[in-house]
Amino acid sequence: MIMRKLMVNIVLLSFIVLLSSDLIAQSRNNMTFNVGYVNKTNSSKWASKVLNLQLSASDTISIHGITAGFEYFLLASDIIGFDLGLNYTYMFKKQVLVSGSTFTGNKYNYHSLDAPIRFMLSLPIGKDFKILLFAGPKLTFDIAGTQRTYINGSQIGESKDIYDGSLHRSRFDVMLGPGVGLRYKNLIFRGGYDLGLLNLNLNDNANDLFSNKKLQIKQEHIYFKLGIAF
Repeated sequence: MIMRKLMVNIVLLSFIVLLSSDLIAQSRNNMTFNVGYVNKTNSSKWASKVLNLQLSASDTISIHGITAGFEYFLLASDIIGFDLGLNYTYMFKKQVLVSGSTFTGNKYNYHSLDAPIRFMLSLPIGKDFKILLFAGPKLTFDIAGTQRTYINGSQIGESKDIYDGSLHRSRFDVMLGPGVGLRYKNLIFRGGYDLGLLNLNLNDNANDLFSNKKLQIKQEHIYFKLGIAF
């Protein structure tokens, strides 16, 4: 229910922004093409009290990736407005299970899309320079994910779909976070952090070790991008 209300509010916000675009004073060179680096961290956490002892544990997996896409700065008076966009990200991870001269372990690949809908400020700090401040939601959707297992450098069996129903992993998330950037003429460097708000675990039978609560799996993104405005 909470997720549904959140999605409705985000869609309504996007609709209002798009409808009002003709009423907002636009400057030139607000469409940007961006490329950059993304680090994704999936974490699962639980905490419980057993025999009057407070117990907690966590597990994290870090995945590297490259991202590219388009974003548009919808600004009033070239200062305040929204950052809207669509980006594609390719992520990969190599998990070594046995050390040796040939690879034995798993290789993971992810393909995903994200659509930021962020509030932003563009503040001039001198001739040709601006500080950019961002804050707001980002919608993410994982298109595909595969796992390949190797023994002594040779693939064993077929690739596995990470999002197969038996794994109970959600493709969709709503993330929220801040960002900051520096613009020099048409060049833009920016970075930011996003925290996932939804539980990626869809398996109702996957509880933590000591309580009956559903295991929580969340994701975080750290990104750095270089863009050119046109």
